[in-house]
Amino acid sequence: MKNNYSYIGAFEIDGGSLLVGDPYINGVTVAMEKIPSENEIPKSIPHMKNGIYYAYHVVDPIDGAIVSLLLSHKDAIIDDLEKTQASFCGSVVVSLGNAVVAVDKSHLFDTTGCYYSFSENAYYGCDRLLREIPNMDYPDEMKDEMLSLVHKALDQQLPAVSGDKIGEIIGACPIWDGFRGFGRDCSLWSVEILESLSCAYRNAEIIKGGVASLAGSEKLSVFRYKDPRDSSESAYNVAALITLCPD
Repeated sequence: MKNNYSYIGAFEIDGGSLLVGDPYINGVTVAMEKIPSENEIPKSIPHMKNGIYYAYHVVDPIDGAIVSLLLSHKDAIIDDLEKTQASFCGSVVVSLGNAVVAVDKSHLFDTTGCYYSFSENAYYGCDRLLREIPNMDYPDEMKDEMLSLVHKALDQQLPAVSGDKIGEIIGACPIWDGFRGFGRDCSLWSVEILESLSCAYRNAEIIKGGVASLAGSEKLSVFRYKDPRDSSESAYNVAALITLCPD
């Protein structure tokens, strides 16, 4: 019996490489929460064909359970992929976020695509704050308070400041839009993905350059499909499959 497919949405890969991992993991959170990241390293799928990809949940036709996440290039035909042997790329651990993200490598931690410019639930790196505070559109008194907050964190040997502490100074909806440009120097990308998934009626969300989905297992297997119409060694990968349930 053939699988059923539940459409999630479309995104674009333009960097030729896909990363699959736990959206909870980012450098700032790892440093702040002292997370041993060895088992949380994303899995890379190189040589992906650039272009538009469609994301689907693969659904068991018997019990209706979501079993995996399929990302298929717009030129790929699912019927052809089902007849093709997928190549195993490895496994990823997603025990912290209980979710998985598959994203174009060039858009990993890309906060420019975030809906909100600031989150009180995110961490913001001290070094980046020290560089940016002088340029913020706030009264000098507020900027002095923020500088004092950052220096206090550094005195405590903390690499970042929590957004709720910043929010106590500038408010929850800051007028300065520059926080959206912090990228790897904050955890906004991770926070927004996980918060979106918590209320996503499809159990998945399209993000800039990829897709995120809730997962039903702490360890997921990752597979890739080469273009079945190209038998050459240099054939592009045109699809990726990520298991979402225990094997």
